[in-house]
Amino acid sequence: MRRLLGIRRIGHGGTLDPLATGVLPVCIGSATRVAGFFTRWPKTYRCTMRMGISTDTYDAAGAVVREDDASAITAADIERALEAFRGEIAQTPPAYSAVKLAGRPLYDYARKGQPGEVSPRSVHISSLHLTGYRTPEADLTIECGSGTYVRALVHDLGTALGCGAHVTALRRTAVGPFTVERALTLEALAAEVERSAWQQHLLPADTVLASLPRVLLTEAEAGRVLHGGAIERPAPPSDDHALARAYDASERFLAILRYDTGAAIWSPWKVFNPGNLSA
Repeated sequence: MRRLLGIRRIGHGGTLDPLATGVLPVCIGSATRVAGFFTRWPKTYRCTMRMGISTDTYDAAGAVVREDDASAITAADIERALEAFRGEIAQTPPAYSAVKLAGRPLYDYARKGQPGEVSPRSVHISSLHLTGYRTPEADLTIECGSGTYVRALVHDLGTALGCGAHVTALRRTAVGPFTVERALTLEALAAEVERSAWQQHLLPADTVLASLPRVLLTEAEAGRVLHGGAIERPAPPSDDHALARAYDASERFLAILRYDTGAAIWSPWKVFNPGNLSA
């Protein structure tokens, strides 16, 4: 996209595995400063798992490490096994992942044949369903929180079934309200660049901040915020709402404010150029 648009300042809102396709939110210009807020949104996936074969990467790109007979596994067996993977679960990231250990990604250790084990961490699976079954393959739909590895979920499910499993296809169909139906392929984007029409697909950066409280500033307050000054407003109801999005009288998004408990003021955390806000 940097090459296509001729813009250097571009970032993404969540990586995809090399095998995966689907939604990848992209932030442009000063909107890169809201990229971290994508982690607050759930992600939805469709995946196909192949039972009876385990790989070192937990997907079809890896080397086979074990084969088992999965012919006796039924759809009912899978449905029963899925129950243990709904809600808050402990998940160990795959050895081939970008999770850092001592400042190095795990895949770096794995490629060098070195142990790089990390402790399990808590992830949230809000929805997990079997949507198709044709032995030895099964289709799943998953809605999960940040930090969840679908590859690890399928690997652990295969272990629970006693036959092993790995991902053969993975598609991210949504990141929060952003769905694959609204997404553009790189090829489609290139065509829009040729027509000088690509900017019509941009969304305001504050779209990502919809969960934050909204503050309308007076003209004097807007001037202070744009120059790094604080304003006085009521305290947030809890620490979970210690951030707010600020707008001027013309409804232009100006800043993300952060509440300073000690000083009892709202200070600008991130100030934006109203003329350069797109995601």
